[in-house]
Amino acid sequence: MAVIFSPDLPNQASPPVLPPVARVGGRERVITGSFEVATTDIDNTNDIILIAQIQSGDVLLELSTGHDDIDVGTALLLDIGLCDVAGGDIDTDGSSTSHDLFSSAVAGGASAVALTDRRFDDPAEDTVDQRLWELVNSQSTGTPFTNDPSVAWFICISINVVPTTAAAGTFNYRIRYVRD
Repeated sequence: MAVIFSPDLPNQASPPVLPPVARVGGRERVITGSFEVATTDIDNTNDIILIAQIQSGDVLLELSTGHDDIDVGTALLLDIGLCDVAGGDIDTDGSSTSHDLFSSAVAGGASAVALTDRRFDDPAEDTVDQRLWELVNSQSTGTPFTNDPSVAWFICISINVVPTTAAAGTFNYRIRYVRD
């Protein structure tokens, strides 16, 4: 009979090596809210909406977004990712404007969108325990970080395809993460 220990249990070494606090025993935090967007906020490709500030060493558990019907037509497509305070892309697909670490080309037109968790739209579920900087590394073609840069990043939504006819509306979000 095999006995296998998950990496979240202290190993049997003496003294035991404990798993990172962000995975076991860390404090879960929640950022939640709503805000209004005007038509001029979403009428150009690569317009960016900064949702929340999060640290590069945080482990993201949930990234739920939703919104009113902000496109009278059906063309609107949204990307969801990370950026710096100036709107520069953190994910590493080689584009400085494609903020799509979590979701790429999410349909945003035709009707209201209920809160939907986008954390695992693009990254696989086996990234559930990765800190944000590790997640960026695992989704990139290179290795931009050799360790945690200990910086603040922003979860953002960028306009991939502009709406047929933009309409003002409400964006909603719920973000759950663990920090040491």
